[in-house]
Amino acid sequence: MPKTKVFAVEPSLSPVISGGSRVLILYRVLGGIYPPILNTGILDGIITVEKMKHMSYTRRMVKEEGIFVGISTQGILAAIAKNCLK
Repeated sequence: MPKTKVFAVEPSLSPVISGGSRVLILYRVLGGIYPPILNTGILDGIITVEKMKHMSYTRRMVKEEGIFVGISTQGILAAIAKNCLK
C-alpha cells in the first residue's frame, strides 16, 4: 500500500518555510507567506523552485495542453519536474 507524502513548494528567492528570509518577489511569483496553522512537522520535505522555471510551466501548459494554470500550479509543476523527472 503506497504511503502519501506531503511536500511544501516555495520560491528559492523567498524560502521562509525552510528557514530563509522573506523577500518581495516581482513578476507574478508568490513567496514568503504561509498560514500560521501550517504544521511543518508533518511535511516530508520542502522543495524550492527558481523563478524562471516556475513561470515556464504556464507557457508550457497552455502550449502543450491548452490549460491555463495559476501561480500555485506553476510552482507544483516545476517542483514535480525538478524531483521526479531526473
